[in-house]
Amino acid sequence: MAPNDHTGHGEATLALTEVHQDGAMLFQSWGICACLLGPLREQLGQPRMESYATAEQVLATGLAVMDVPGVTHLGEAL
Repeated sequence: MAPNDHTGHGEATLALTEVHQDGAMLFQSWGICACLLGPLREQLGQPRMESYATAEQVLATGLAVMDVPGVTHLGEAL
């Protein structure tokens, strides 16, 4: 079977949050081809939560989080 051609479809980020029994959370994300979003949404069904942020809001939030003393920065070297 030939691999799918993902040329020119754009990129999306697939994010996962795993909640542990002690209340801790593991956040992970992967870059995927945007053409996979439609089939993935069909498979997963209605989201539990959904939000939208402009690029400016995302940057401001990220910078604010990075400034919090003691925040663990995972994956910075990836």
